[in-house]
Amino acid sequence: MPVSSQFGFALPSMNGFGTIKWLARVGFLLKGVLYMVIGTLALQVAAKAGGRVTGTRGALTTILE
Repeated sequence: MPVSSQFGFALPSMNGFGTIKWLARVGFLLKGVLYMVIGTLALQVAAKAGGRVTGTRGALTTILE
């Protein structure tokens, strides 16, 4: 029984090209998400919605909240 019929969806091809295309699509998706996060942070800075100046630890804490 093929793996795709067990789960009800087609898995990416593992012959090389299908895997590369799948990884490229995931990479583009992650790049888009990263651009949205950076854009949101830039808009907050432009609107002066940010708080006090802090170091890298404070910046990471703010992003993770």
